[in-house]
Amino acid sequence: MSLQYQYRKTWQKSGLACNFVRCVSFSRDGSQLAVGGAQRLTVLAVDSDIWIIDNCAQEDGQVEVAHARALSHTIRHASLNRAGDYLVTGEGADGRVWKKREEGWREACRLPPPTTYRENHLFPVEIVSLQWYNCVQQRRLVLVTYKQHGIQIWDVTDGPNAVAFSTILDTSRTIGRSSLSLDGQTIAVTMQTRFDVHAIESRLPTFSLDHDGNIENPIIFVHGDTAILAPFRKGQLRMWKAIDGTRMQTIHHS
Repeated sequence: MSLQYQYRKTWQKSGLACNFVRCVSFSRDGSQLAVGGAQRLTVLAVDSDIWIIDNCAQEDGQVEVAHARALSHTIRHASLNRAGDYLVTGEGADGRVWKKREEGWREACRLPPPTTYRENHLFPVEIVSLQWYNCVQQRRLVLVTYKQHGIQIWDVTDGPNAVAFSTILDTSRTIGRSSLSLDGQTIAVTMQTRFDVHAIESRLPTFSLDHDGNIENPIIFVHGDTAILAPFRKGQLRMWKAIDGTRMQTIHHS
C-alpha cells in the first residue's frame, strides 16, 4: 500500500509568518518545526505554542520569545536536534547553534570557519547543509557541509566555543547538498553531475548515482535508511537501494 498523507495544520498568524520560506526542519519526535526565511526564523511547537527566535543583531545573542522581530540576515539552512531543544542555523559562512531555555531561545555558540588549504582558500565559505550527528554518546555534534570546503563535524557540547571533531570529506570540489542517514553511518552528497554515497567510518565513496546536472538537487534517505530518493530527470524522482545503489523505482510527476 502506498503512503497516504493527511492535512494537519497551517500556521498563519499576522506578523509571524516568514516572507519567504528557505528551509524547514522537524525535530525527530515531530513535536517542533523550525521554519527559516527572509530575515526571520520561527520555531513552532506543533501542537501548542509558537516561539520566535530572533537575535536582532544583538552582540550577546539574546533571543526573545513570542515576538516577531526581524533577524539581521536570511536563514537558508536549519536543523533541530532529536529532542528539539537545540537548533543549528546557517547562511553563507555564518553558522550558529541555539539552545531552548525556559525564558526562550538563546544563542549557544557560533561555528568557526572550516579549514582551508591551497586548493580552496580563495573560495568564499558557504554552508549548504546542516545536520545533527548523533553517533557519539554525551557529545553534541553538528555535521556541516560546505560548498567548496568539504564536510566537517563540529563539537558544540561545551559552548560557546565549537571545536573541530572530525573531517568527513576533504575536498575543494563543489557540493550542492548532503543528507545523513538516521543511523549516522552513511552520507549522500550532490556533486556537479552525480550523487556520491560515502561511508562515514571509512570516509570512502561506496557508489555513485547519475542525475540531471543540477547541483542543487536534494537527496534524502527514506524508508528507515533502506533507500535513497532524489530527482533524476525533469519530471522524475528515482529511488535506489541505499546499500548498493540498485534502482528500485522511478516516480513520474507533472
